[in-house]
Amino acid sequence: MLKEQIRLIFLAKLAGTPVFDPNGDRVGKIRDAVANHPAHSQNPRILGFVVEIPQRRRIFIPATRVTSINDSGVFMNGSLNIRRYQSHHGEVSLLEELVRN
Repeated sequence: MLKEQIRLIFLAKLAGTPVFDPNGDRVGKIRDAVANHPAHSQNPRILGFVVEIPQRRRIFIPATRVTSINDSGVFMNGSLNIRRYQSHHGEVSLLEELVRN
């Protein structure tokens, strides 16, 4: 990624943002971001997003599937895995675990 393309995005502002599939259909909304557990000398790396779909079910969308983030929403490509999100060892839910504690 070119340095000119890197933009600072605030997670608190991103929470609640709609998520759209490649066809432009609304899938759900961002509820959290998942990062690896950082070492003391590193910044955490975002692995993906927890998205709330209808019936209040939460799923995981990898950061590699996100094509763009702008004021109108988060856009993704590829297929959608609707398996319920469960955190793994070494992962941190940023809003849930870090901000609320």
